[in-house]
Amino acid sequence: RLLVYTPPLLLFPSPFRCQDIIQAAMLGLTQEASSQLAARASATDHGGYRFDGFAGHYQDYEPSLDHYGFMRTGLNHMLLAGMDDDDRSIVLFPSFPTQQWNVRFKLHAPRNTTIEVSCQRGVLEYLTVTPKERRGDVTVKNCQPAAFTSTNAADDTFSAVIH
Repeated sequence: RLLVYTPPLLLFPSPFRCQDIIQAAMLGLTQEASSQLAARASATDHGGYRFDGFAGHYQDYEPSLDHYGFMRTGLNHMLLAGMDDDDRSIVLFPSFPTQQWNVRFKLHAPRNTTIEVSCQRGVLEYLTVTPKERRGDVTVKNCQPAAFTSTNAADDTFSAVIH
């Protein structure tokens, strides 16, 4: 039986509560994580600081570096989840709203793996896993698979592309 612990912190009363976006992404709460991501990204209160990378007082001090740091970490967890299993498997889009938002990225994953992928309108356009031996450890969620073909075998990559 799976038990998900949701302490009062996860009741999400505010989109700017410290690490809620990260926890929502890790729990697979796509709607909550995406609404918090949008709220943090559209925040315009920079507290009068010179750099837009600083935010006003959202957490514990000013200038708030955590605001955008938590946003970035939450986004990473929405896009790619490294699993804690024997193979160090990788799950793509575990809590990303692929039907509403288009995404294209290249991220590093466990075991010296690089993932490059594009999901547009809920359809997987391409997936490149380097090294190619790690392709079997990658699972794609929330993005409709398409017809794939293997390419670039000479440079030790595996690509999946739509025809």
